[in-house]
Amino acid sequence: MEASGVYHEQLAYFLDEHGKQLCVLLANRVKAYARSLKYKSKTDAIDAQVLARLGLERNLPKWQAPSEALLQLKQLMRERHKLKQDATRLKNQLHAMKHRQVCNPVVKKLAQTRLKFINDQIKKIDDAARKLVQQDAELRQNVMLLQSIPGVGLLTALTVLAETNNFALFTSRAQLASYAGYDVCHHESGSSVKRKGRISKKGNVYLRTAMHFPALTAIKYAPEMGALYERIYDRTKVKMKGCVAVQRKLLLLMFTLVKNQQTYQPHYQRQQLLQAI
Repeated sequence: MEASGVYHEQLAYFLDEHGKQLCVLLANRVKAYARSLKYKSKTDAIDAQVLARLGLERNLPKWQAPSEALLQLKQLMRERHKLKQDATRLKNQLHAMKHRQVCNPVVKKLAQTRLKFINDQIKKIDDAARKLVQQDAELRQNVMLLQSIPGVGLLTALTVLAETNNFALFTSRAQLASYAGYDVCHHESGSSVKRKGRISKKGNVYLRTAMHFPALTAIKYAPEMGALYERIYDRTKVKMKGCVAVQRKLLLLMFTLVKNQQTYQPHYQRQQLLQAI
């Protein structure tokens, strides 16, 4: 079936509870496949044919239903993301009001009241998220593993686990990088067209947003992350490219730790080389 916002969820869970195997695909993937079949019209009957052919031709991954705790956590963290955006917008407005020649006190008071209300809501979400973690042993264990990485705090760990369903649907680091939009796209043709590679950004924006500040902290306090940043910066002279490389490295490291159920070891690769020698 095709993922249609939240409207496919009840049918998907109903089929899963009754032992039916199903695959839930992103709409853009189904659309690209339908374009290859050269359909010129779009109707429910044609869409059904497209999905049927796709299911017959391709070896599609089986959908795994997220746990109730992860579903609730995902809603909480996305709502928190929206509230933080609203709070930032209000802070900018209040900063601008402070430097205006004339500022209406009523408008300023209303903005301050809204900001306080939003901050109270964010605190309630944080409390609810912590409560969910305490009630789920697997989630609590994975959060502990991710927090062993320098720069990764509780909120980052919760966002990553919620958006990836505890990494249950990923079998490789490349899949995860593509899902988050960190996969590198190249544009080359013959000898005349050769653009610089860049990340696709066609992925989960919540993951990329969550990785920004942990990457900045890791660059400063984790030697191997700082070394990666310096290598990218020396080669490209673009600080953001170095930061994005660290973001991607951190996300893939999280995947590895959860899959192997291991805590972060700063000199793991060096230890493996010494053992091999």
